[in-house]
Formats: sequence, C-alpha cells, structure tokens
Amino acid sequence: MKKYGVIIDRKSKFTYVVLNFINEVCVAKHFAEIRIEGDEKLPKGPFILISNHSARWDGPVVQQVIRRPANWMVSPNELKGLQGLLLRAGGAFPANPKFDLLTFMRNQAAKAEPIVIFPEGDIHKDGFTKPFKPGAARAALICADDGLDVPIVAMAISYSGTKPDRVRMLVGDPIDVKSRLEGYRTEPLLTIQSLTHQLRREVCYLRAELGSDRDRQFLLESKPTRSWAQSVAS
Repeated sequence: MKKYGVIIDRKSKFTYVVLNFINEVCVAKHFAEIRIEGDEKLPKGPFILISNHSARWDGPVVQQVIRRPANWMVSPNELKGLQGLLLRAGGAFPANPKFDLLTFMRNQAAKAEPIVIFPEGDIHKDGFTKPFKPGAARAALICADDGLDVPIVAMAISYSGTKPDRVRMLVGDPIDVKSRLEGYRTEPLLTIQSLTHQLRREVCYLRAELGSDRDRQFLLESKPTRSWAQSVAS
C-alpha cells in the first residue's frame, strides 16, 4: 500500500487574527473599490469554495468574502522559505499528491472549516475559465460518502485592470453533492468527472454575470445542465 505524507494544520487563532488584519490592510490599500455580492449564501458550517484563478490577489480578496479561518490549497512552490511559513500559518496546504490531501480536507471539514480551491490550478489572465482539476469534486464526494455535509460554493472574481484597480466578486448558491452519492458509489470516476464539469460551468456562469464574454460563449456552446442556460442566452 502506498504511504502518503501527513499534512499538519499550522494555523491558530492568533495567526488568523494577525494575518487577517494584514490582509485587510493590504487589500484596502491596493483596491479603490471592493464589491462582494452573494456572500450571505455562504454556509455557516464547512464548505468547499471554488473560484477562477486570474491574479495573485485572488487569495487575499477571497478572504474578504469568507472572513473566518479557512484551509487553502496552494502550489507547493508557494510554500517555500519565509513566505511558506506565513502561508502555512494562514491555513495553506500543498497541492501535492505525495500528501494525504483528501484525509486532511475531510478532517478540516469535520471541524466545520471552509476549504478554498482554485480548480484551474495555475493563474490564467486571458479572461477565460480553463478546465478544472477534479480535486474539489472528489473531496466533496468523499466527505458526503463519510456522512459529512460539505456543499460546494462557486464564486467568480473580476478585476477592472485599471489604476487604481477595482475588484468585484459574485458568490453562487451552494451545490449539494449528496444527490450524486449513488452514482459515486457505483461509478466514482464518471461521477467525479461529471461534477467537475458542472463546477466549471457554475464558475463560467458567474463570470459571465460579471461581464466575461468568453465564458458566456463557452456556456452557449457547451451542453447546459441547469436552467440558467436560458438566462445566459438572453
């Protein structure tokens, strides 16, 4: 049996207070305007938040939406040196298959903590949401299979690209994955793939609402799975 490394949660109440204060100061100084819509939809308990990844500011501005201690999946390259120590103290953990990622996320969800994942993986600045990696869907389904209610919340981030910069964030309705459990237990890979495609469309829809023409076009050309396809076309 293959052995995986154990991920240790390095954050604490003290580090959260300190780092969250620094984060708020930096975000407020950089952005002339911060607009958040739909944050009241965030569950009080655990959830997996997914979003497009188009700038290094994505993490700091997402924290402005969550406003509570959370767990952040990041590239292992970001967790080196002093930066790595600070990020781990803020709840970051490596997107490294050598570690037992799913057990860690399941344990953090059991503690009612949010998990933040940027399913595109890398930062993409061309204004189009790239295909998602399956980690968020797989984690949510494993939690559901263990009896944990961990919905997925899709969010979109849009920057003005002007100076001073402005950011707008739109939060979607929580996605309950429990209805997919039967399919996951019989055909896990197909169910994970299907849910992953749905999550990408959810984010694309939210980005289209924020003015992304490329994501709107993708929705019109792809097979719809929800009634919002008509609203995109209108």
